[in-house]
Amino acid sequence: MRMKKIKNQIFGLFNRLIVIYFLIGVGFYFISDKNAIMTSKIAALDRLRPESFKYLVDISKDPSLFDEKKLREYVYYYQKVNDYSGGRADAYGMLGLCYYHLKDYKKAIDAYTKAAQDTPQFFWFHYNPGLIYFKQGQFKEAGENFKKALATNPVHAVVFISRSKLYVPLIQDKTIQETIVLENVQRAFKDCERLMVLSYQMDALKKEDRKPVPVVEKLTPQIF
Repeated sequence: MRMKKIKNQIFGLFNRLIVIYFLIGVGFYFISDKNAIMTSKIAALDRLRPESFKYLVDISKDPSLFDEKKLREYVYYYQKVNDYSGGRADAYGMLGLCYYHLKDYKKAIDAYTKAAQDTPQFFWFHYNPGLIYFKQGQFKEAGENFKKALATNPVHAVVFISRSKLYVPLIQDKTIQETIVLENVQRAFKDCERLMVLSYQMDALKKEDRKPVPVVEKLTPQIF
């Protein structure tokens, strides 16, 4: 009787070991499979990566450099970045910029909104859609976005860009990277204060009393 009990215990232990080893094997399979998929995605993105991102910096300064083919290529790349990563704030931010220059303002605002939901402390994710709303005559929404932009800390913009794999390549001279970013945000902060007040003033006016604001018309969404 005792031997039978020992045999049963050994048999039970053996079965448990088989299950444990099976689960370990399955775990290693999924881990290796997941790593293989990730490696494949990274390789795919490397192949899709544009040779240069300088054009995006240039068109942010001079919208007359509009080139639909180039912009579509960047849109495709940043869409794939989001597809493979599950969605990144910096990729949505760059999509917002591209869509703006493609004059697809709804998609631009949607992209900036998603970016702001993920990274609410980044100044430009609020300022840029605020500018688009203002240009579209949606002054209440513009004012709300400018207000959110003013609630951010300029230093966070520097930190975010310096850590972003998508933003860093846009700045070729890394020795002046932080200076450029911080100076631009501080300058935009001053504009943003005036734009917020102006937005609410325009919203309070009747449509027939509203007049174009040439200074705002010259402003465009920025990367940094």
